[in-house]
Amino acid sequence: MGANFAQGYFSQLDEDQQMLHSIIAGSGSSGTKYIDNGGLDTVLDDLYLKVNACLLNGGKAVGY
Repeated sequence: MGANFAQGYFSQLDEDQQMLHSIIAGSGSSGTKYIDNGGLDTVLDDLYLKVNACLLNGGKAVGY
């Protein structure tokens, strides 16, 4: 049984991944991390909501 995904679900995950890669790539050469807290907070909030929706929906990412 497959899960149904909301329109744009995978593109949202892709955007989260791209943002995380940008944050990692923006790390300083001395090992110091230069993090845009607004961008990181946005990604973490989105992933948090997706994980909670999955847990509340019996392990399915998004169900109808």
